[in-house]
Amino acid sequence: DQYKNVILNSTRTFIATGDVSKNALIEKIDELFSPSVDESLDKRSGNANPLNNKKEGSTAIFIVDRPGSAQSVIRAGQITLDRLHEDYYSLAFVNYVLGGDYSSRLNLNLRQDKGYSYGFYSSIDWSMAPSLWSARGSVQTEVTAEATKEILGEIEGIANSNPISSEEFGKAKEGLLKGLPSQFESNSQIINQLVNMAAFNLNIDFFKNLTCELENLTLEQVQISAKKHITSEHITVVIAGDREVIEPSLSQLGYPVSVVPPDGSFE
Repeated sequence: DQYKNVILNSTRTFIATGDVSKNALIEKIDELFSPSVDESLDKRSGNANPLNNKKEGSTAIFIVDRPGSAQSVIRAGQITLDRLHEDYYSLAFVNYVLGGDYSSRLNLNLRQDKGYSYGFYSSIDWSMAPSLWSARGSVQTEVTAEATKEILGEIEGIANSNPISSEEFGKAKEGLLKGLPSQFESNSQIINQLVNMAAFNLNIDFFKNLTCELENLTLEQVQISAKKHITSEHITVVIAGDREVIEPSLSQLGYPVSVVPPDGSFE
C-alpha cells in the first residue's frame, strides 16, 4: 500500500537539459500532455507488488541454454534495500568495493587475476520498493563453473570472511569523492541525476550534502552494512550459455541447478 500511495500521490515531473528556454518547454508540455493523471494508473497501481510476497530462498543456479556459445553471460543478485533506507550510503559504498569500479574485488579477481572475463562489475538498481543488487559479466564457457564459484566467494567474503579493510576503505572513499564531478559532464548525465532526485523525492541540496555524507562514512558502518545486507546464502545466479558444456561442472558446486527456457517461464 505504501508504494501504491507514492504512485497515486505523485505529480508528473518533466526534466530537460540543453538549448531550450523554460517558456518554450512549458508551452510544449502543455501542448502534448494533459494535467490529469491517467486512469490506467489507478488500475496498474492496484496490482499487488510481487516483491511484498517474495520468499527468500537458498542460493541457486539457473541455466538458459544457448548451444554453441563461446561465452557464458552471468548475472548473480538478490533483492536488497529501498532507496530511502538509512543504510543507502553505506551499502552503496559496499557495492563500490565489491564490483562498482575497475579496481573492485570482482573485476580484479575475474579479469586481472584469473583472466576469465574482460570485465565483471556489480550495481544496485535503486527503487522505492526493495532494490535489485546484481553482479554481471561474461566469461569463457569452459571456466563458467570456476567463475561462478569465485563470484559467490567474493560475495560471501565481503559479507563475512573477508571484510573491507582499512586500506580498501580509504582507496574507495577517495575514488568515490574524486569521481563525483565526472557524473555531471554531459547533458544526459545531468538529466539522469535530476531524474533520480525527482523519482526519489530527494532534497534540492542532496548533491551539496553528498560529499559530506561520503566523507563521514566510517569503516565500521560499511562493514556492518555488508554483513547486514549482503545475504550470501540467498543469491540467485542466472547463466546464459551452452548447457551441455557448463551444466556438469556447475552441478558440482553444491547448489541446486535448474534449466529454464529463454523467456524464464517454468512448467
